[in-house]
Amino acid sequence: MSKVPAGKIRNRPTELGREAGTHLARLCDDAERSRMPLHPRCTTCAFRAGTLPNGCEATVLDANKCLIEDIPFMCHERKGQPCSGWVTMRIKDSKIKAPWPFSYGDTP
Repeated sequence: MSKVPAGKIRNRPTELGREAGTHLARLCDDAERSRMPLHPRCTTCAFRAGTLPNGCEATVLDANKCLIEDIPFMCHERKGQPCSGWVTMRIKDSKIKAPWPFSYGDTP
């Protein structure tokens, strides 16, 4: 088994990740019905139920932190572009801070 560097979280699907991801995807589905997204969500979107990223605790937490803090969550497929799920659910100019760090360190 490989070691995970200090301050990093192993990003694998878990039961808790899948449960949290289900709620994230449901909320995104609801938001998408009320707003026209710029791009459809990718087939591997963290905001799409049943995808690998949608079942990973670290990814779902990072996506939620990005939503809460209005920090761009980047697309898994369209490199360099913000995630369409994040854009759909975004809270513009949020002043709220999530009380947990990103899974990959302190910076987005």
